[in-house]
Amino acid sequence: MGARKLRLAEERESHTEPNGVGLLNFVKYFWPVLEPTQPFVDGWVLQAISEHLAAISQGDITRLLINVPPGCCKSLMCNVFYPCWEWSAFGRPDHRYISFSYAAHLTYRDNRRMLSLLQSQRFKEMYPEIKLDKAGEEMISNEDTGWKFASSVGGVGTGARGSRCILDDPHSVGQAESEAVRTSTVRWFKEAMSNRLNNISTDAIIVIMQRVAEEDVSGVIIDDPEGMGYTHLRIPMELADDSPWSSSTSIGWEDPRSDPAYRAEHGNLAWPERYPENSLKVFKSQPFMWSSQYLQDPEPRGGAIIKRDWWRLWDPPGAPNECFNCGSKAARRLEGHSNAFQCVDCGSKFPGRPGKFPPCSYILASLDTAYTEQERNDPSAMTIWGVFRHPETGEGGVILMSAWRKWLAIRGKDVPRLKDESERAWRDRAEPEWGLVEWTWHTCRKFKVDLLLIENKASGISLAQELQLQHNKELWATEMVNPVGSKEARAHSVVGTFSQGLVWAPERDWSNLVIEEAARFPLGKYRDLTDSTTMALRRLRDMGMLQFEDERLAEEVETFRFKSREAPLYPV
Repeated sequence: MGARKLRLAEERESHTEPNGVGLLNFVKYFWPVLEPTQPFVDGWVLQAISEHLAAISQGDITRLLINVPPGCCKSLMCNVFYPCWEWSAFGRPDHRYISFSYAAHLTYRDNRRMLSLLQSQRFKEMYPEIKLDKAGEEMISNEDTGWKFASSVGGVGTGARGSRCILDDPHSVGQAESEAVRTSTVRWFKEAMSNRLNNISTDAIIVIMQRVAEEDVSGVIIDDPEGMGYTHLRIPMELADDSPWSSSTSIGWEDPRSDPAYRAEHGNLAWPERYPENSLKVFKSQPFMWSSQYLQDPEPRGGAIIKRDWWRLWDPPGAPNECFNCGSKAARRLEGHSNAFQCVDCGSKFPGRPGKFPPCSYILASLDTAYTEQERNDPSAMTIWGVFRHPETGEGGVILMSAWRKWLAIRGKDVPRLKDESERAWRDRAEPEWGLVEWTWHTCRKFKVDLLLIENKASGISLAQELQLQHNKELWATEMVNPVGSKEARAHSVVGTFSQGLVWAPERDWSNLVIEEAARFPLGKYRDLTDSTTMALRRLRDMGMLQFEDERLAEEVETFRFKSREAPLYPV
């Protein structure tokens, strides 16, 4: 055997190594065919993608979700190199692929790249047994019954089925904020694309994308990982030390940056060889894009329109928490508990003092309605707000006093209170049977609400009518509100109220629900509590109950300027 044939045989053998090594060797060898002017830059990101794609070929997994930043060769790896590798080095030229993206021209582009590789002299010399039968940008087929079909979201007739379904960027970044388009894409993914396999049990679906919203295709998969059976490979461009996301996958892979020793030596970036720190500054200056597409978390750190840091934590004035065992005042809050502490000195665990709201001069309830018992639909959401002055500093503000998000029918069942039954016992029996009317009435009554705001839409009108019929003797007023502008515009209208430090909340599970949703708005899964919040704060501002500092000072100046002089008691 000649030296050249020996080198080719050795190279070909290297393409068959297991656990993604062979696939990556294949990519390195044929890289100059597709990128002749761009040198190959290796990195563990490509190794991770190769290892998970090889796990599909080896039958270890059949559902794979990959979230990687832009520029990580995801389309080349999954839509070009991987099918060519399976046809040739892996020995499965009979495999059939259906490739989807949000636009057909992207999958056509990848088919053209695949053709360039298959028809290159370098490939023919290495794998002469692969002979093409059809070579078009929509369909590529070989003489061993294998083919690759390029389509788009919503495309492909009901008869087309493959060994591999590859969904590469199902969402257009430009349409990321369109809820209608996003919902339509998710529905297509769940109901149509997932049925495009020849063998549901052994064939595979690969979804590879950057995040664009909390309720994108990735979000649906992540919310139900066990039901859908996906292995999730998530690679943020920069790994935060306090990242809540898992750094390992079901095949045993682990992000090397999860090791503190690795981070100390190599830093927190995913691919510093190709994307050093200084090249990322321009992307970091755009919070939405950086968080969603580069960090794979569709919420900018600190929040989007309404920042997390703008909420002020209400800690009731008074004696600090004291250890019941030793009396020490040095305590730390227990993780996962809103009002439980551990003594720093003796280690005892104890509950904190009962949280108390400040005296409020006005209490407002805000309700965003969508009465339905089906969790797949929008819930109803209520927030309660109290206008107050801080008992120590005297500064004015508004505090979140209660919040809930529930899927409810408009009317619940009547549960009479039994003789000698306590209020608490009756509520424990009755609450599971309550509908929107009962929960609204109970919440307003409990907090002695002065004004109830209800959005003026069909479900809100029905609720207001029911409340009037059943509880017309209650003391609070009800006002129907016609929202002006989009949900996003209404959120922007209360940014000043937050940024000037006028909004307070206690540290409770229900308040964290509001803060979390507001931080992810408008790309989060839910918007109802945020809508309720913006409606309440906007109304309190319009009523003059929440003043900015400059408005308060201007009012004081005006009051002083036009203060009339008192007439002398006696002529001068």
